[in-house]
Amino acid sequence: MFEDYPDILSPEEAAEALRIGENAIYELLNSKKLSAYKNGRNWLIPKEAVRKYVVEQSKLE
Repeated sequence: MFEDYPDILSPEEAAEALRIGENAIYELLNSKKLSAYKNGRNWLIPKEAVRKYVVEQSKLE
């Protein structure tokens, strides 16, 4: 899952990977439901954080 994505994703890439809109990604980031960090004004999202979010949302853990 997510093998084709880089280790650090932009919000646009994360939205594509999760098949949700960019606004939804920013809502997840601002509510801290998706772990990420900022470099200046840019959000950087670890691919592992996206995986973890999917597992938590699907209760597969």
